[in-house]
This record gives sequence, structure tokens and C-alpha cells, in this order.
Amino acid sequence: MSFDRATLIETLQPERRALGLEDAAHWERVVDALAAALDEQGRLDAPGLRALEQATFDPQRRSRRRHRAWLRRLLQRLNQTGRIEAVLPVTPILEPRPSTLAVSPEQLRCQITAAALDAYLDPWLRGRTDADPADLLFALAVRLTTRVGMGERVVVGTLARLRWADVDRDGTLALPIEPTDFSGAVHPVRPPKACRKHLPPRPRAAGDRLVAAPVLVSATPPDDAAAVRAYERMLRRWLRDAFAAFAADFERERRAPGATVRGWQRFAHAGRLLPLAYGVPAAWVELLAAFPLPAAARTGTGARLDWSVQTAQRRPGDRLLRPAPHPRTGAGEGAVERQQPGPIGDHPMPRPEDWPRRARNLLDAFIARMRALQTGRGTLPARAREDALAACKALLERADALSYPASIVQLALGWGADKLLRDGVKVQTLADYYSRIASPELLGMEEVLDLRDWDDETIEEVTGCVVAARRWSPRSAEHFRTTWFELLRYGQQAGGWLAEAEFALSTPREGAAHAPARTAIVTPAEFEYAHGVLVSREHDARYAQWAAALTLGFYAGVRASEVCALTLGDLFVDATECWVEIRSGKTPAARRRIPLHALAPPGPMAQIKGWAQRRRQQFPQERAQDVALFGPEGNARGYRHHGLIAPLLEVLRPILGEGVDFHLLRHSMVSWLLLRGHAAQHRDFRDQLLERDAWMFSDTALDRLPALRQPEALASTEGLGGEAWLALAKLVGHRDPGTLLLYYGHSLGPIHSDVLARAWGGRPGSRS
Repeated sequence: MSFDRATLIETLQPERRALGLEDAAHWERVVDALAAALDEQGRLDAPGLRALEQATFDPQRRSRRRHRAWLRRLLQRLNQTGRIEAVLPVTPILEPRPSTLAVSPEQLRCQITAAALDAYLDPWLRGRTDADPADLLFALAVRLTTRVGMGERVVVGTLARLRWADVDRDGTLALPIEPTDFSGAVHPVRPPKACRKHLPPRPRAAGDRLVAAPVLVSATPPDDAAAVRAYERMLRRWLRDAFAAFAADFERERRAPGATVRGWQRFAHAGRLLPLAYGVPAAWVELLAAFPLPAAARTGTGARLDWSVQTAQRRPGDRLLRPAPHPRTGAGEGAVERQQPGPIGDHPMPRPEDWPRRARNLLDAFIARMRALQTGRGTLPARAREDALAACKALLERADALSYPASIVQLALGWGADKLLRDGVKVQTLADYYSRIASPELLGMEEVLDLRDWDDETIEEVTGCVVAARRWSPRSAEHFRTTWFELLRYGQQAGGWLAEAEFALSTPREGAAHAPARTAIVTPAEFEYAHGVLVSREHDARYAQWAAALTLGFYAGVRASEVCALTLGDLFVDATECWVEIRSGKTPAARRRIPLHALAPPGPMAQIKGWAQRRRQQFPQERAQDVALFGPEGNARGYRHHGLIAPLLEVLRPILGEGVDFHLLRHSMVSWLLLRGHAAQHRDFRDQLLERDAWMFSDTALDRLPALRQPEALASTEGLGGEAWLALAKLVGHRDPGTLLLYYGHSLGPIHSDVLARAWGGRPGSRS
């Protein structure tokens, strides 16, 4: 049966003029074709769309491409009414593959000229008898671009925030991870000598004075986002004028009229790719292309710039390193909470293939109904409150029927009604909010189907993936984060969802800047001490399995939920190897096999084998996959989080600090494994690290790393990056390296410095 024609006309009539359907014959033709293509519930599937496109196409009116665009606009308008659900015509767009090489003759000329300008910089400085700190600062900006690979905004944002206290005596710079982030998180990098020599003379009692004070109106560091942006505008104007004068001198002295890059920003865009020609791997050049940057591990000792010093005064009782304390759960509470052994994260209801489109249609339908109730000022009047709530309730019921009762759609609908009725925002403002959060990239993620068990890691990964996929400008990314975190905080406070998210949503971030929830990591010495405490009491089954869970978190990067779901069938053990298989998780990327024998020391690995054997002896007749690896003695069922992880943390916090949680172990695993991967390729790099005597940096441990990767992934001749990062992301269960580097890699600073030193002919590890 076809859709009711009268209802279709009523729905389409308000859009008739906007869609160019004034002609009566054309109008009738379109209405007839739509009524025939739609089913009686107002749905249009892919075969119906093809029939509709063919029935409404008129070559006399428009081309096939333009007709498809018009049809897409027509169906979008109908979807927004809430009465019709139609698939949309696909409009393929061939996106160019990102490249660090010139892709046109013009770009090649710009890069060649940028190299000539870089070579001209030193003679230009020597020829200026009246050179002042401003000239040195300009030379520093140029060299940060051409020798380190910084993007234009990274250069400007760094100069706007860089204090003399952020410049180590050896020239290491503590780069801000985001200009508007005031958490103190930094990415330390020691640039090549060609950059360090252009630092202006350090003034006496420099302290918090800005390095760029000679060209700014004040030497006082900015204290809010507005001040940062004001400094950035001043620096950008100064760089534009200084570069124009520099380029004019280049053209005149080199007798190369017109052979320059026109403008500071075009020069920075071309010049940041020059390090590639000197051996800096593309992955490291792209790391500084734009904000945000990865955050380095920091401690309460104040030694945050030199990795070899960062853990020098660390002791197991140092509690200044950790985030705010967690709400505690009593040791007895949840101690008997158990679950069936086996995989986690399996959704009880199938996900419709067109769920993202239908989810967005529900949000568009809510906006359309609110527009019908709004006043001339764009807000909802008090008399429309009941109608608005009724419309929201009806759409919530449709969202529940769609499949999942706790998805992003229900949260967005409830939050939208709250914004309109309590905060009094305009309907158009809410539509703008929805356009930010209801992107195809976000709605296509499996995580958004159920938000009830989201934790900090899920929020970090989803946020990072969306920002990376959308490629927004910094301002657009800020707007997204503002709206996104407000939505999630609403779900946590009003709906009781995201109960496990404790750090990521704790406080709003000024200017919506990227701010890492964690920058502390557990050291090998701290792990060894804590593990020894647990093993010393392993006659008690609780302590034995806590020690095994600690090893899986610190050395294998297994999530807390994955630890609880492990069975004896997920552990593959022989005389020399020990593999851990994660069969499922919150996302498809969570499925992986982890070679524990290549990651963990012999002692902790033997302890895990011993616990598994002890567990197996209790249930010799049961299938291995039916016996949880971690569970009460005499019971094959496994512990849930509050039966295993929470008591473990109660024991760890007096040892490692009040803010320790299990997710911190994953951050530690990634950070140390990045260092291990670089040390495996460059053994002299190991000598720079205070932890060089730990087992993980021994020759035996470094020789085992090839078991982690596909062939040559962690031993590329270009250095650690690219394929190695992808292999590591797969090892810890991430979709791509973006989230891993931005949120988990707290040790990239010393590696980055070493990569630059090797590329530019310096002595790796030299502090001269």
C-alpha cells in the first residue's frame, strides 16, 4: 500500500515554494511519485528511492547530478517533519588523501622558496647591526617551523604562552598542549641547536615573564582564554609585518624578485614540511601540525621538562601525582557481586543498519515541532510547555522503539527539552547544538547506543575520534567540546548515566579547551612494590587474583571490564608463551590477542599462570570457557567490577596514592611501551632514562618486542611512528592512533626530542 496522498500534500505544502514546485503539473507529478514510493508508515527504502528518482527526473529541468541534489533537499525537509523516514541519495565526495609532500607545482615552488628563506635567515641576522630580541624571536618562530615542523597556530600559540620558566637550561621547551588550557599540562621538546640559538637572552629573575615580551604589550602570562587570543592576534600581526620585511630583504639581496612566499601563514604552511627532507619522520612532523598536543607525564616534584628527572624522586607513597580521590566503595559492598563468565558488551537488541540516519531524523523532528511552537523571538512561550513535553515524550517513545533505551538520542532529546524550557535558549540555538553533536561520525559509533556504562576512557576515545574525523578549525572544535561535555554532564547529573566517568566530566573547561584528565603514570618501581605487597599474601585467593589483575592492567593494558570478563579459555599458556585473548568489548576494536610473554617480566607472568592453574584445579570437569579467570573460590562465575577491581583499588591507594584507578594502568602501559619501542630501535636512548635499569628496558625485554607487531611495524627505519603507532593502538584496543597519542601517550616528549636530534645531526642524549 502507498502513503496517504492527502497527508503527503499537507506535509509537503509548506515547502512547495522553497523546493521550486510552483508549477501545477510538476507538483502533481512529484506528489504522485512520492505517494507511490512511500509505504503506508511513511518510510522510503533504497529501492523506493531509486524508483522515486527515476519517476521525478526531467532532463529538461535539471541535470542528473542537480536533480539528485534537489531530491536530497526534498527528502531532508520531509524527514524533519517527523512524519516520514526516507533514505537520502548518496553524494560521493572524493576526499584527497592527506599528504606531507607537494601535490602541485605551486606547492613545490613554495617549499623550495621556503628552504631558501630558511637558509637566508642566519646571514640576514648577522647583517643586522641593530638586531634586537625581537629579531631573535622572529628567527625562533621561523626555525620552529622549518626545523621542528610546527604549524602556524602552534607557533603563535606557543609564543603566546611560553614563559621563561618553561624553558629549561638545555633549551627544552614546555609547549602548551592547547593555548587556552591552564591545567599545566605540557609537551616537552628539545628543538635542534638551530632553534635554541635564537632564544632571546634570558633576563634576570625571568620566572613567569613571557619569552615573547619584547613584542607584546605585557610580559605577564595570560590568565584566561580571552587574554590568550588577544596575545595571539598581536603576535600574528607582528609576525606578518616582520616576515614582510624579511622577505623584502631576501628579494633585494638575492636578486630574486617575486621568488618569495607571499605572507607569513603561507610560509609556515610550506616551511613546516622542510624537516621531512632532513629525515624527520612524517608522523612526527604531523604531530605538531595543530593543537592539541599530547600531554607529558608530570609529577609533584616540579621536574616536568626532563624525562630523566621526572621520576627521580618518585616513591610509592607520593600522593601529589594523582588526580582527585574517587568516591569509595566499602570492601564488603559488591564483594559477592558476580557475573556469568564470558564476553562483555554484547547488545541484547540488533542495531538497524540505518540507525544513524533514523536517530538524526528524530532530532530533526524535535526541532521541527519546536519551531511550530516558538514565538517571534525564537523561544518557547510558557503556554507551550505542555505541548513541548508531549512532543518530547512521543519522540522518546519512538527512540525507545528504535532499539536502545539509553542511547545518545534519548539523552539529546531530554537535554534539548531542558535547554528550551529551563534555560530559555532559542530553538535555532538548539538546532545549532544538535548539528554539532549529531554528526555522522558520532552517530555511527557503537558506543553511543548505550551510555549507561560509559567511563572516562570511552569519553576520551569518542571525543578524540570525532574531533579527528571532522577536521574542525580550533574554534569549531571548542564549540563542539563545550556542547558535548555539557550534554554528557546533563546525562550524568539528571539521568544517572555515565556513572563511571569521574575525571573527564568533573569540571567545565575554560574556553572548552582540550584538557587531559590524567597525566600521571605508574612507574615500574611503583608496580614492582605494589605487586610485591599483593604477592606476599597470595595464600589468600583475593590477593593472588588482585596481583594477576594488576599485571594485566599495567603490562597488557587490559580494561577493567575486560579483566572481569576473562575466562580460563581466554588464556593460552605453554612453556615459553602466554597469550591473553579479549573476545569482545565496548567496540569491535576491543577484540585482540595480547602476547603477555613479550610485555611482562617472568615473575608476574608466572604468577598469572599459577593463578590460572589454581583456578583450573577447582573446576577440572568444567569447560575452560565456562570458568571465569577471576572469581570466588568454589564458584565458576566471575566477579563484577565491585567484586574485583574496587577491592584491588582499596589496597592500591594507600600504596600508590588516593587518585589511582584501574584506567591509570592503561595510560602507564602505553606511555612506557612507547619508550620501550624507541629504545628497542635506539639502544643508546635507553641511557637517558632514569628507569633504564628496570626489566622493561633490559636487552631481553627489548628483544621480545617484535612479537607485538606485524612485520617491521615497530622497527621502521623512519623511527617510531606511523605503522608502529597503529600497531600499538590495535594492541590496546583503539580504533586508530589519534586517541592513543593524544590521551594516552605521556612519554612522547623525550622520544620527539631524540628523533629531532638524530635527524639534525645532534648527539642523542647530549644535554649540551
